[in-house]
Amino acid sequence: MRLRMLIPVLTVCLLALGCSNDDTASPAETGGPSSTTSTTTTTVPLDPKPGSPGVDGEALLPNAGNGGYDVSHYTLAIAVSDDRSSIEATATIAAVATQDLSTFNLDLAGLDVASVNVDDEPAGFSRNGDELTVTPEEALATDAEFVTRVEYSGAPQPVQDPSAPGTIGWLSAPSGIYVASEPIGAKGWFPGNDHPSDKARFTFEITAKNADTVVANGVLTSKEPAGEGRTTWTFEQSDEMATYLAQVAVGDYDLIESTGPNGLPIRHAVVRNVPADKREVLDLTAAQIEYFEPLFGPFPLDAYGLLVADAGPEFALETQTLTLLPASWLLNSDAEFTGMVMAHELAHQWYGDAVTPARWTDIWLNEGFATYAEWMWEDHAGVTPLDESVTDAMGQAGRWREAFGPVASPAAPLLFSPNSYEGAGIVLHALRKTIGDEHFFEVLQRWASENDGESVTTEQFETLAADVSGQDLTAFFAAWIHSDTLPVMPA
Repeated sequence: MRLRMLIPVLTVCLLALGCSNDDTASPAETGGPSSTTSTTTTTVPLDPKPGSPGVDGEALLPNAGNGGYDVSHYTLAIAVSDDRSSIEATATIAAVATQDLSTFNLDLAGLDVASVNVDDEPAGFSRNGDELTVTPEEALATDAEFVTRVEYSGAPQPVQDPSAPGTIGWLSAPSGIYVASEPIGAKGWFPGNDHPSDKARFTFEITAKNADTVVANGVLTSKEPAGEGRTTWTFEQSDEMATYLAQVAVGDYDLIESTGPNGLPIRHAVVRNVPADKREVLDLTAAQIEYFEPLFGPFPLDAYGLLVADAGPEFALETQTLTLLPASWLLNSDAEFTGMVMAHELAHQWYGDAVTPARWTDIWLNEGFATYAEWMWEDHAGVTPLDESVTDAMGQAGRWREAFGPVASPAAPLLFSPNSYEGAGIVLHALRKTIGDEHFFEVLQRWASENDGESVTTEQFETLAADVSGQDLTAFFAAWIHSDTLPVMPA
């Protein structure tokens, strides 16, 4: 994610946000049929218990995600109304139980649930706030594979979350709808395990009126008539993806397709009111991939591009294979700024998307890496020397630590403070100075290649850096990411 705000203004806003946090839950409601038919589980559960409505070890957003199972695949069949105001949808969720389960939870905000099935048998369900609790007819044993199907409908509403820089979830604009879900906005448009520790593959089957263009994560695999002047577009995201990175856009977009380095498919979806001369900055995409691949390793996904929407939020978001970028930035900004944001979001495809934080406290592994990448790109492009970017950040980082604490210990709702961006970028520069270029770029490449498709922790990064460099980096990391006092940059 990249925000277009001056750092002092952002700091003031985040400090203000830190003064309030509304966790009020909506009243509980219940519904759903029961059945005497058992599931297809073949192992008898010995001690079935409810799965937790939250993820163990998640200190910042304790109600995000759920325990007791691991999702392997989502199929989201979503029919968007012709006026784009409502949906009728079915979510099919393949998962594996990680404990004996009597019930399990899915995250879902708003929307009306018509039915829930587990392994093709009706299941009971109840709702309390953003939790959808599912009770299969028979308990699920540890390691049991099971498929949950949720039929739901309604008008998706944006999710209000104090840790986000703006309204998130399923969003509407004059040109159509699009998605911006970081950190917990995915629950606003589909039921799932809305936490980055549980990544899965996705299939999107999006039906819309013929006049609309549809884009989503991954690769378009089919486009078929659906009758009554409507078309179903199917996309496969074959790489593991966190729920907050899911993207669907339906509306007035032009598709621009090309081939990037090593045959990589590049496709941009651009809202039609952006004139041709303002779209030229998107041509930087291939050059930026060519620049980053020798530094980070081969591009880790099977496609890339940008979704340029007439978006209200003034931030870009690294939705996997299809980065969200506000059209206003192309229309009103200089190419250097837009190019910097593009570099930042592109770097996230390695660091944030292919390799994802296991906890929201590990957000610096996303934003620090992408910020340092944008600094390197600006240096390479002759915009701003790397040392100047580092010096500017060092001049403010002491105040950031006083305000927001250690880099590796952000406090909600201060998840997206400058400390997670520039404050973390200088950590990587300090590491580079400490272990040298050869070891530093080996760390970056191995971090990307060895953890591709995984969710990772700060502790894992500390271990890898020490192993590659052959140095004891305990004191380094204690000072640079675990302290609220700014160290001196190594010479």
